[in-house]
Amino acid sequence: MEKLKRGVMNLNVTKTMANARNAMSEGAFQQAGGALSNAKNIVREAAQQKTAVEIKKIINKLQSKNSMTNEEVALIKAWIIGDAIGYVKMENNFQDWLAEYERLEKTLAIYENKDCSPEELFKLHGILEDANRVSYDIAHFLENQDRIKKFEAAVAGGLDNDGRKLLAKMLLRKLKSPEY
Repeated sequence: MEKLKRGVMNLNVTKTMANARNAMSEGAFQQAGGALSNAKNIVREAAQQKTAVEIKKIINKLQSKNSMTNEEVALIKAWIIGDAIGYVKMENNFQDWLAEYERLEKTLAIYENKDCSPEELFKLHGILEDANRVSYDIAHFLENQDRIKKFEAAVAGGLDNDGRKLLAKMLLRKLKSPEY
């Protein structure tokens, strides 16, 4: 956690990103991706460490069936789906991805039932590569939206005994593991 005391900037994330942008090489962007992934993990762990005392109290409340404040429910939400909320709020390419997906779908339709030349097959392969990437971007966004909706639906009417047990178990697992 020492690395985070001065913020993410101390992790050299923006420097690594700028280096990748300037180098425009696969290796540099792979390095930036690794640095970003590492920073994301450090930030998650720091947030969890800073709120661990409150989460332990919330786990006790969940297990003992005591009522919780709105702030406590908000903290549970942050621990369970905070990453999804942050991602969905920040993502600004979703509509572009949908438009690109539709464009690629129309482009691929040209090749349906067509006997393609080798040159066309290589071009088609590239189109499929692009469509595959966009498809996964869309799926990732929708998965995060769905996580948010499911969580909010699950806690909207209050928590029954099974829901409380499940949340307590999830929070305990996150509390004990640096991977969550």
